[in-house]
Amino acid sequence: MSKMTTRRKRARRAVRERERHPICPACGQPGRLAYGSEVYPHRADLRAKPFWVCDADDTRVGCHPGTTVALGTMATPALRQARSRAHDAVDPIWLSQTDRSMNRHGQRIGRQVARQRVYSFMAARLGVTRDECHIGLFDETMCRRVVEAMRHVSFDDVIAAGF
Repeated sequence: MSKMTTRRKRARRAVRERERHPICPACGQPGRLAYGSEVYPHRADLRAKPFWVCDADDTRVGCHPGTTVALGTMATPALRQARSRAHDAVDPIWLSQTDRSMNRHGQRIGRQVARQRVYSFMAARLGVTRDECHIGLFDETMCRRVVEAMRHVSFDDVIAAGF
C-alpha cells in the first residue's frame, strides 16, 4: 500500500472518530455537547452554535454548520490561540481573491475554489496531503509551521505555483 493511501486512510479515520464524541487531549474523556450561550456567553453570534467541551480541562471545539460534527480536535486555550494565528496567516490570502480572481476561461473564482487552492498550496509547503491539511487538526508546532510557511505568500504565488 502506498504511503499516500495510508495517510488518506488515517485522515479519514480521524474524521470518522471526530464525528462521534471528540476526545479531550488532556484527560482522554469524551467531550460533552454544549452551546455557545454557555461556552461564549458574551458572543451573541455564537449563542446557538454547538461546541464539544471538556469542563475539567477547558478544551473545546466548534462544529460544522448545522451539525454536531466537530470542526477538528478539541483544543486547549494555547492551541486555540495557535490555530487562530494560523488562520490569520492563511485566510486573508484566499479571502482577498474571491471577488477579483478569474479562472482560465475568464470566470470568477468562488470562495470555495480560492480556499481549496490556497490549502493545496499550503499542504505542499508543509509536506502533508490535502486531506491532512486542516488547521482544526493541527497541533501547536504545525500551526507555527503554517504561520512561517505562509508568511509573505500572496494568491498570485499560489497561482504561479500551479494551484
